[in-house]
Amino acid sequence: MPQQAENSGLKGPRGIKFCRCCFIASTRNSQQPSTTLDFDVVTHGRYHHQLKRMQKTMADIHEDKATKAAYGSQWGIANPAPPLETISPALDLILSRPFDTAHSEYAGLTNLMHSLIRDGVLTPSAVDEYTLELRAWPFPPGGRRLQSPKHHLASYNMSSHAIWSIIIPPFLRSWLRPHHIKANFYREASQDHEPIDIVIQACTAIAKSNSLLMGSKSLNTSRIDTLRSIRKARELFNQLCVYASRSLNSRAGSVMSVQGQDNQGTVGDDIAASGRSLQFYKRRVRETNKHNIEKALLKKQNVQMTIRFILRNAYSEKDPDITAQLQELYTQCPTLFKQVLSRANRNELADMADADANADDIEKAFVMSENNTHVQTVMINRVDRKELMQTTHPIQGNNLLPMKNRQIFPLFISKLRAAYYRDYGYPISHPTGYENSDKIAWSHKLGFNDKATRVRYVFSRGDYIQYNGGDCFGRIDQIFTFDVYGDTHIFAIITPLQRTGERDRLLELEVLREMEDEPTIIGITAIEPFKPYLVDVANVGVVNVDWSVRWL
Repeated sequence: MPQQAENSGLKGPRGIKFCRCCFIASTRNSQQPSTTLDFDVVTHGRYHHQLKRMQKTMADIHEDKATKAAYGSQWGIANPAPPLETISPALDLILSRPFDTAHSEYAGLTNLMHSLIRDGVLTPSAVDEYTLELRAWPFPPGGRRLQSPKHHLASYNMSSHAIWSIIIPPFLRSWLRPHHIKANFYREASQDHEPIDIVIQACTAIAKSNSLLMGSKSLNTSRIDTLRSIRKARELFNQLCVYASRSLNSRAGSVMSVQGQDNQGTVGDDIAASGRSLQFYKRRVRETNKHNIEKALLKKQNVQMTIRFILRNAYSEKDPDITAQLQELYTQCPTLFKQVLSRANRNELADMADADANADDIEKAFVMSENNTHVQTVMINRVDRKELMQTTHPIQGNNLLPMKNRQIFPLFISKLRAAYYRDYGYPISHPTGYENSDKIAWSHKLGFNDKATRVRYVFSRGDYIQYNGGDCFGRIDQIFTFDVYGDTHIFAIITPLQRTGERDRLLELEVLREMEDEPTIIGITAIEPFKPYLVDVANVGVVNVDWSVRWL
């Protein structure tokens, strides 16, 4: 981080000795990452008292400006008396300046990897397909959707890069095929590796490195293993860069043969681009009265930003009436705001509208299903009767789901009794009797609060969960309540996931197998207050993506 280097009186990333923690030089060969990664940062590291002596040497011994500048350039020192040291002289000049891992890993390595895949690995048609497929890919719980990487990669923030680093390895494992990769890159990479494998392995290494450095939980790994994982990510990324560079060089002959035509086209493209830019600013100026143009354009920008903030509820408490009227106008006439709101703003407002729609869910509480860990247990949104009349499940022998107690099949009641016994503490034979005419209520979602953390968890049909103490994984197929003479509890029909003990050779993640023919029923209290990130990867199975990074 340049600011922290300045606080220590060092030159920062533009200096020959650019690191504020060691004396590595920027002249090292970038195509051989081992020359940098193998650098002994302990023997050749910077230390507080050492740096103090060097700054004193620079200030006292080298009196003339030229020798002082040469000494500072040689050792990466910019200022022998940084202002922060004057304010807080007791602070360690090295250790008290924190490292900016988020910028280096998210905005740095991960961003570069995404750009390399988009521009250096995938064909233009594959980029279009990649953008479309990414929209439908399941994202981690709590991770927001990403803008189009084809058009908006430059506007990704660090959270977007973090989310992308987690989802892209299983996505590429499921989607990437040889015809998606540029021919020249494929040919260069094929000389050393299987091209698809090396791309997926590089993304996997970066995800693992991010999880180690920016994870939301501490991993039981040694310092050596951590360094090995971080090093592997950088080596594989560097290898992909080398292949991309070679693939560009391999085109040089064909490009040179038509150099005159290409140069002419390039100049024409530059002129056309300049013309389009000029026309853009001309239109903006013509929209004013040619008087105080800068002031008018700034006012217009101010109005645009104000409208954006109002639509996103920034003034909902201060000016509720204006907020409500403008939001109603946006709902009725969204095209009216097209010139004011960017596509990203419109997408965010659409997400907010979806969230508001979900906030209007109809909840029904069932206090009898609570225990000392799960409180405020609810069912959310009933399933329509027409949908039930078309829904079958293996727990009913692949027959229709029961809408009344008398329609229950033997396997269903057997699993239900096991859930009553295991999750709610009833006798093993409970329920021994029930009203055959009572209806079974089916729902789209269930929810509860974790009593320890006071965090609300809502699960929908199709969501993956952990249950029975976190040892078991499953997919929620259906959600229902069962009433036994007024004693009503919440249950979920689960398709269990068998832990095979296998790990995918490229993703290095656990692979689970869906047990479609062995459905079971659990109570809401058996569901762990945690949302795992499991994805179904083509030709691999359900993969448990247990990398964990912080969304900033």
